[in-house]
Amino acid sequence: MKMQFTLIYWQSEICWFGKLPEHPEITARGKTLEELEENITDTYLAMVLDGVPDEYQAKTMQCEIPPQEAGKNNRFGKITQWAGKVKDTSKKSVDTASSAIATGSAGLGKMRGLASSVADSARDTSKKVSDTASERVQIGSRKIADAASSVTGSVQDASQKASQATGAVAEHLRTNSKKLRDATSSVADALLETTQGLLASSLSKDLNDLLQNMAKGGATIYDKAMDAGYAGTHLGGGNHRLFDGGHTIAGAFNAARGASSDDSIIQEAWGTIQGLLRDGTTPRGLPLATWDKSTFDQVAESLNSTFHIPKGWFSDLNTYDAAELLGSTIGIVSLALNWNRADTESFSRLVGSMGISATISGNPLLIVVTIVGLAKAFHKAHQTGEYAEFVDGHLKGALVSGATLGAVALVGTAGGPAGAGVLVGLTVGVLANRATKSVSVVQISQFVAEQATAAAAKAKEIAITQKHLWDTATARGLAVQQVLGRD
Repeated sequence: MKMQFTLIYWQSEICWFGKLPEHPEITARGKTLEELEENITDTYLAMVLDGVPDEYQAKTMQCEIPPQEAGKNNRFGKITQWAGKVKDTSKKSVDTASSAIATGSAGLGKMRGLASSVADSARDTSKKVSDTASERVQIGSRKIADAASSVTGSVQDASQKASQATGAVAEHLRTNSKKLRDATSSVADALLETTQGLLASSLSKDLNDLLQNMAKGGATIYDKAMDAGYAGTHLGGGNHRLFDGGHTIAGAFNAARGASSDDSIIQEAWGTIQGLLRDGTTPRGLPLATWDKSTFDQVAESLNSTFHIPKGWFSDLNTYDAAELLGSTIGIVSLALNWNRADTESFSRLVGSMGISATISGNPLLIVVTIVGLAKAFHKAHQTGEYAEFVDGHLKGALVSGATLGAVALVGTAGGPAGAGVLVGLTVGVLANRATKSVSVVQISQFVAEQATAAAAKAKEIAITQKHLWDTATARGLAVQQVLGRD
């Protein structure tokens, strides 16, 4: 038997709800519309078929309405008919009740039993409906919880995958950034080491000449004020700037003060700076400090006689020019960029290249920078225990600067232009930097020392063997001579 009902349904944020107008007490829910229909059908069957055996029968019933009743369509007529029926029913009920009362206690007992049976049936039905509704609610709640858990898990998985993907992209960017930074740092270090060699070579003179052409000009009252000490004594000749007291930075400003009563302080300062720039681009450069002539000569003579240090190198050590100032600035920048991030060997390479450049060029400013860098490199090696890398870095830096100096010297000897010297020097310096990165100078030195020691031991062994053979041959010769003498 098929039943037809009207389903009223609506959708909330989490599921579908529905009820039957023919049976307002029946409601249900479902995750989908199909599940709602299934749940409300099960609820109806559970309520209607409660207590009905499995082998039940169904029959369609028809009720025929009398014609005179069907023609009464007005509402008042229907109400009157309904009232009459109620009255008749009430009368019949009263008659039935009176009859039941008259029949005595037997009829009353039957009525009580019937009422009790109906009440028990109603309670059982109500309990079953309540249990069924509770079970349906629990099933729906469990399904909703499972769906929510599934959605939450999907969201968590998606979030985790997105986080992993973001982390992978960030790690890839960090790796590429580090590789780019390392490559850039390697190229920069190679150029810095090579530049130190170039500035220590004969190209420094070409650089000073270029800067001198840019700053050249006629002598001013400030130039004459700076040279006033030499003009009065003519002491020192070509090295007079070391002794006249007017060519240090402080001495120049003191000498220029009041040189012109018409100029302002700004004009005096600018004139003094121009004079220092012109003198700083000459081969003699500017002095670090003012010396007493006799003291300077005594120290220079002592260094020459004791350590064979040329007087000209000592004089150059006390002065600086524009090229040396540029080399010192580059050295300071190199140390600043690598102060914390560079490893022991890389830092030592910079210090080694600056040391060679400062020594050959006699650059006093760069020597100070080198000493500071040397102390920092040794501190790094002491912290990490990388003393071999400390020595190896200095040797490699010295080799790069030495190769650059040698290449520039060869170009100068061949009579090549300054541009060719710069190009060749840079090329040789960069190639030397790359070549020394794949080898360890310390290991090579140890290998050479071991081979030399082994060769010396072998030569000593051969010498001992030869001496033994010589002594044996000499003894035999003496024995033969003695025998021949007896005969």
